[in-house]
Amino acid sequence: VAGTDLDPAIFSINILDPNGGTGINQYADLDNLTTDFFLAEIGISNLAGAQTHYQARLLSNGGTGWFQLDQFDGPERTAGWHNFTMVFKGPPDGETVGHEVDIYVDGLLAGKNIPLTEDTVLQEPRIGAGLSASGAPEGYFDDYCFYTGPLAIPTLPPVPPSVGSPVEAGNTTVTVNNIEASATLVTVYANAVAIGSINPAGAATIAVPVTSLVQYDTISATQFTTSESVQSSGLEVGNGNGDIFLSIGVRETGDAGPLGSPGSGIGSIEWIGTTTTASGAPNGVLVSPQAAWQTIVFDPAQAVGFTGNGVVDGTRGVLEHLAVAVDSNALNRSTGAYQVFIDNVINVGAGAGGSDFIITDFEGLPLGDEALFQEPGNSGSTSANAQFPPDFSETVGIGNPGQSQSLGWFWIDTQAQRWQRISTGAVASVPSPIIDLTRPIQLDVLLLPPCSLKGDVNADGVVNLLDVDAYVLALIDPAGFAAQHPFGCIENADVNNSGAADGEDSQPFVQLLLTP
Repeated sequence: VAGTDLDPAIFSINILDPNGGTGINQYADLDNLTTDFFLAEIGISNLAGAQTHYQARLLSNGGTGWFQLDQFDGPERTAGWHNFTMVFKGPPDGETVGHEVDIYVDGLLAGKNIPLTEDTVLQEPRIGAGLSASGAPEGYFDDYCFYTGPLAIPTLPPVPPSVGSPVEAGNTTVTVNNIEASATLVTVYANAVAIGSINPAGAATIAVPVTSLVQYDTISATQFTTSESVQSSGLEVGNGNGDIFLSIGVRETGDAGPLGSPGSGIGSIEWIGTTTTASGAPNGVLVSPQAAWQTIVFDPAQAVGFTGNGVVDGTRGVLEHLAVAVDSNALNRSTGAYQVFIDNVINVGAGAGGSDFIITDFEGLPLGDEALFQEPGNSGSTSANAQFPPDFSETVGIGNPGQSQSLGWFWIDTQAQRWQRISTGAVASVPSPIIDLTRPIQLDVLLLPPCSLKGDVNADGVVNLLDVDAYVLALIDPAGFAAQHPFGCIENADVNNSGAADGEDSQPFVQLLLTP
């Protein structure tokens, strides 16, 4: 097709930008790879450098490599659907061959009269990515068109909404994000059955009233406009902390610096404390929720490869990450929301004379700081396994004793491949500490039971007379309750599910105490 100024050849595609900023490769092509090797490509490419705008290239036949679509009215990147259109017109003034190309993003001119000095044949359509799509696990494309003029910018499809995390058992609202201004209805589903709807009235985020959520159900949402509807991906209903596997990722760096000082980021990574994986996730030490600190030891003699060969070959390296994985077979498995406390991280027997070397006990560190571990969402290699919020790593005043590090996240479901690589790189305190790879790593973990057993105010897993004092304190002095029962569940004092712990809960609480 040879376009002319009055009857141009037009290539148009809609592409979903998943985040509006992170470097990815998602673009579409209209090429000739046989006769003259010509590439017409448009969309998002990290090959073009900065990604504040969108990118294109017209490679061969006098065209150029990747360039920014930041001319004229070219818009900056934003999350959502965007239309990209290339218009192949006639030859430049005074020429008899070649083309001039105009480029539009969302109907806005972003490049004009870009010259091609030679004629070309456009014959091969492609969508996808030329290299890895780092930062986005999947790509969405729609309305691929090639036609001859006149120019018509197509209407963009609505953006897929997203279900906000966490979604937990008993919730009676579900937050839905990324709602189009033109949406007239948002409906939430549990296992594809509608459980609540609302007119968003122009809101981009809205809480949809729903029937009480049930653990393990899959929650999704659809937004409806006057012309189309589009559905989100699903999110499994959780119930607080559940059984998890823990292991330690160590990087074999050969660093010669003092123990505990920052090490390098070069070398293979092995998981220690485990010899098995499930669907690529490490099955480390099983930790079940309980209202007490648990001490876990990770033996370097038990290892499996992450990026390495499954054997700890060196003597010095770096504590690279904490690996947390779903126990997909556990009866109390849960997507979360998780809160895990870590304290007293020790390189056992690595100190002088075989003494224990304390990597950190978190004492004296500023409350709220990241120390030793990043927030779970920091790691791009596992972020697709989770949805955030929660997503935190902060030093807190709950420890064994004193202070500890608190970590939080929410898995998208409880399948076997779900795991989080909670790295130690670039934190405020104790980043990438050098360790003796021949010695075990030990740490204390606090994984509290979920606050789901009404009347179990002291959170020991049963309702008995030991809950009475905690129950009374929860009613008359919530601040005092928090001070005296830092691991307690004040919400379990709301026995009648009224939304508040008050005198109306006393009779049903007594009934729970008297029930065998």
